[in-house]
Amino acid sequence: MPCDLEAELRCLSFETMPQLLQRAAPRWCAPGVYRVTAHIAGSLWTPNSWGEALHATPVFDGDFPVADSLEQMALCDLVAWLPSKPARWWLRTGAATLLGRQHLVWARQDQTPLSVFATPRAWVESGGDGICLLQPEALDELFGLTELRCRDVRVAQRIDAALRRGLPRVTVPRVKGPRTIA
Repeated sequence: MPCDLEAELRCLSFETMPQLLQRAAPRWCAPGVYRVTAHIAGSLWTPNSWGEALHATPVFDGDFPVADSLEQMALCDLVAWLPSKPARWWLRTGAATLLGRQHLVWARQDQTPLSVFATPRAWVESGGDGICLLQPEALDELFGLTELRCRDVRVAQRIDAALRRGLPRVTVPRVKGPRTIA
């Protein structure tokens, strides 16, 4: 059964992280934290009154929303995590691959470094400046960028290994006789 993410987002209890209090964006636009009680099943969560107490943040597709209402934004998912274990997260619909897509677009357009955060919580604490990879498919979107800046060594190693796997092996076959390159 499809869910109405915008309606669910309106019902959540918003908590702005202290680092975000200076931001002028509306509370539902700023990368903040919502309290949600949910049932966890695999990689997805479903809101309910008897499940785990999670923190959640909206995932927007495209540019960072600056609209005056939720209806004008492209909300594609909600990512949630346990406050005590932020390294494990769940998606509401499974549609999102990364947080901060607008920063990926800008880094590609401007050929500037892109910050990569290990967890949604770290991304929110940064003020949403950069990206957080939510699913393995997001690695494919990193090709063509000039520089990735990871604050977590494990994330940097994982990204580096994944990107190297995507590159073809280059060989020069042995031939008899002299080899010349024109």
